[in-house]
Amino acid sequence: MATIKDVAKHAGVSVATASRAIRNVGYVSEENKSKVSKAVKALNYTPDLNAKTLRSGKSNVIGVVVSDLGNYFYNIVLSKIEQDLKKLGYVMLLCYSNEDTSEELQNLNLMLQSRVDGIIFTPVSNTNDKIIQSIKSHGIPILQLYRNAYPGFDSVVVDDETGAYLATKNLIEKGHRDILLFGVDSSISPSRTNGYKRAFNEASVKVNTDYIIECSIHNDIKELAKEKIRKLNPTAIVAGTNTFGYDIVTACKEEGLIIPDDISFIVFDDVSWVSLNDISVIWQPVNGIASSAVQILIKRIQTSEANRENSENESSTNIKIEPSLIQRKSVKAYKRKL
Repeated sequence: MATIKDVAKHAGVSVATASRAIRNVGYVSEENKSKVSKAVKALNYTPDLNAKTLRSGKSNVIGVVVSDLGNYFYNIVLSKIEQDLKKLGYVMLLCYSNEDTSEELQNLNLMLQSRVDGIIFTPVSNTNDKIIQSIKSHGIPILQLYRNAYPGFDSVVVDDETGAYLATKNLIEKGHRDILLFGVDSSISPSRTNGYKRAFNEASVKVNTDYIIECSIHNDIKELAKEKIRKLNPTAIVAGTNTFGYDIVTACKEEGLIIPDDISFIVFDDVSWVSLNDISVIWQPVNGIASSAVQILIKRIQTSEANRENSENESSTNIKIEPSLIQRKSVKAYKRKL
């Protein structure tokens, strides 16, 4: 592997000049910049980030651990986070935990060993407190995204309880009562089930808990949806994530149900297939989620660097972002029999 000395020798300049040219720091003539640039390409030179980190104490790397590889909405937010970090001079180191606590532990250990400047992660549970505290003791700020599992740490979550309330309320107002909810089985994220129940209670309609299905990414959602559709004959469905929603739409088609003629449907997350099929959606502001997460984490990093002792005593910043309902053509009024 080429070193900075090899680049300097190839370009015919001093090591100091080559270093300044590569880092774009200090004065370097245009002629020497060109020589160094050509040498870097010719030798396929890559800066030694570990050495740089040891010298400066900063890696300019932000570790990101996401819980679900298959959730396209997460990937949309990640893209925005990466763009925001890049503008601030940071790169993103990305891992997926696949809703598995042991994989999450491995990924967080990797982030610690990689000397990242900060971590954004979606907690799988609240059982990895030991590594979380270890990361904190090393002065690495942590931000929880979508879920708040560890009190005392920064977080940005979407108010999914309100999202489910808005979806269910809309369906009730359209005359529906037999509404299937495919929620998320998690004790550390806002409860879609609570939002569903709130809408029924507000309308003075009794909740039938048989219609509340709490799922994880490990469930076969398509087959589960088929089973519940056959057994309960719902007039409407609320899908708590876009991944659940895709499988439920597939299940409806395989059961011969047309949306909205035979069954009404609302899904969380305005991903491409949702808007393309004109499906009503609980919309979550991508830019707001990403920018809030980046701003809070970078401010925490800067505060920690400036005054590490006082930053330990600062209270956490916890933001709850409100979703909204976008009504399209997947909901049809249901005329109840008298």
